[in-house]
Amino acid sequence: METTYNLPPTLKEDLDRFKTETQRFKEGAISAAQYRSFRVPQGVYEQREEGAFMMRVRLPGGVLLHDQIRALANVSKKYAGGVPHVTTRQ
Repeated sequence: METTYNLPPTLKEDLDRFKTETQRFKEGAISAAQYRSFRVPQGVYEQREEGAFMMRVRLPGGVLLHDQIRALANVSKKYAGGVPHVTTRQ
């Protein structure tokens, strides 16, 4: 039996806003502090290494579907050299 998760109706808006705010930060339109106040509640944290970030991915009930695992693998390939760091911390 495959488990499904209903995504919030605002997800597309949230993703669009994340993209917009990230672009504004890259362009210098908002400060690092302003961007931090936006990205941290979204689960994106700066690491000790300059320019390195960590994403916390919420897994409702600890369940991931095949397409979700593939999406995380693609993000890992594109942004983390294909080596994700996975923990069991909840």
